[in-house]
Amino acid sequence: MKYYILTIFLFATVLVKSQNYWAQKTDLPSSSRYSAVGFSIGDIGYICCGRISPSSLANDLWMYNTTNDSWTQKTSLPTQGLYAPSAFVINGIAYVGNGAYNSGGNSNNFYKYNPTTDSWSQVASFPGSARYGCGFFAINGKGYICGGTTGSMYLADLWEYDPIADSWTQKASIPGSERAHPVCFSINNMGYVTTGKKMSGSYLNDTWKYNPLTNSWSQVGSIGNFGRTVAAGFTINGKGYCGSGVNEQGVELDDFWEFDPITGAWTQVATIDEATGRHGAATFATPTKGYILTGLNTTIYMKDIWEYWPLNASISNQTIKDKIQFYQNLQKQSLEFSVLENQKIQIRIYSITGQIVHSQTINTTTSISMANLPKGAYILRISNEEDQFSTKILHL
Repeated sequence: MKYYILTIFLFATVLVKSQNYWAQKTDLPSSSRYSAVGFSIGDIGYICCGRISPSSLANDLWMYNTTNDSWTQKTSLPTQGLYAPSAFVINGIAYVGNGAYNSGGNSNNFYKYNPTTDSWSQVASFPGSARYGCGFFAINGKGYICGGTTGSMYLADLWEYDPIADSWTQKASIPGSERAHPVCFSINNMGYVTTGKKMSGSYLNDTWKYNPLTNSWSQVGSIGNFGRTVAAGFTINGKGYCGSGVNEQGVELDDFWEFDPITGAWTQVATIDEATGRHGAATFATPTKGYILTGLNTTIYMKDIWEYWPLNASISNQTIKDKIQFYQNLQKQSLEFSVLENQKIQIRIYSITGQIVHSQTINTTTSISMANLPKGAYILRISNEEDQFSTKILHL
């Protein structure tokens, strides 16, 4: 019993120091691409459109099931291929529009996607200048498009879409600067815009908050010490995230940052070394995890997808921890599990670079040996249909 208690203490110490991390998932089973658009409906992610070669754009739609790590092709967007379109989700319906055509012109068409019927229908056209590389987010049943570029002009205007009236209304422009390819997210019915590229060619790192009740903007901080554009971002559990992209020197970045809406502060968190720095990635998020997929690394078109687990996600989640007991038996070089309820629990062990080295579903007391694994650090993930828990473990 004393050894058991000691092991629990050692495991808890590792838990307190657990880091956020990235895990590679199944590649998109279609063309590599960049400047596609991503969105999520519940725990299901989607990617649509994007550039698949220097002379070709896509209009296909792919659905990613975050529960079983699988892809399914769905009905394509009913238009020609688009580069850097916009998307937001309102009440379980996705809206996709704008973007650039391969011919060089831009679109102001918008379409809504019903995942239940796997069907598209056209909605009111975007009334502003046809554009691509916009910021977009949704707040309280309304969709928002901000900034972007026509190709010859960079923009700062903000437009609100009402799906009930099927109409657009212009709102207060971003006061900081015109910008293309920003990162946007929404938290607690507030919209946030950060990073992007100015008409002058300089890159931005400022962050602005939009209050739809007062139709007003306020600056709330800056991300890092330098600007970036075509970065990646999303919201998880009341925090904003932004990273990667490219700086003014053309260097593709692998840093990743967390935004606290209460303090207005950005804090650097996990780098994405494993996922390779990139720009023009698509993103989406579930309530507990974020995803970065595809993008461009120098001249390489990518099709990989990476799942992000935020810092302290394992500490804040209690549900799964109430249903299973586990500890690391250092003497036997094993992980010992005891399921407390009659249910299936998935156990996955990842290398520090995000590769799965062991995967097993259990429903009773189980011992998993680590003796044949190389010495070093690993990530342990425990999950069921409702919750997940993750922590770093050391195999010494």
